[in-house]
Amino acid sequence: MPPRQRQPLSRLARHLALGLVLLGLSFSALGQGQSPQPTEDKSFFVVATEQLDGSSFQQTVILITHFSERGATGLAINRPTDIPLNQAFPNIQQLQQRDEPLYLGGPISTNALFVLLRTDTPHENMHRIVGNIYFSTAENAFRHLRREPARTYAGYTGWAPGQLQREITRGDWLVVHTDPEIIFDQDAAGLWQRLIKRWSGVWL
Repeated sequence: MPPRQRQPLSRLARHLALGLVLLGLSFSALGQGQSPQPTEDKSFFVVATEQLDGSSFQQTVILITHFSERGATGLAINRPTDIPLNQAFPNIQQLQQRDEPLYLGGPISTNALFVLLRTDTPHENMHRIVGNIYFSTAENAFRHLRREPARTYAGYTGWAPGQLQREITRGDWLVVHTDPEIIFDQDAAGLWQRLIKRWSGVWL
């Protein structure tokens, strides 16, 4: 059974995408907003426990892309919408053949887009997450995107210094090592159910 939030999220993303198109989306617009800056080899997943049921993070899986004393940022990776990229952004040439869905990365800076892509030839300003998985702003990624596996996220999630640690300690999140196969799981909407069943404790 897909997460109960799927349909409301899809409607939200449709309004977001339509608004960007009507505003005449450009590469400069794609790069707007405060960008989460990943730290190599410090990424991991947090998986919402049932303690977050009823909140905006219910049944959410988040890839943490930056974690330090200054706080944490990440992307929700299991919130696909029903909007293909080539329909959401018909004026971007690089996306004309890409029919994968737009994802909702989080509630912060939803007017900005970010990309996770798998490539063996990363370009400047692409930040390594794990293996050959890289993070980039959409402005940068779309200029170089060809046929590489990639996912595009509207917005990101963020925590103040110490906030994520406190939430993990009180049992809001399970912590799971970064796995490239999880990032590009074909059944993103069912990812939370599979991970919550697989892990019964917190580990790093």
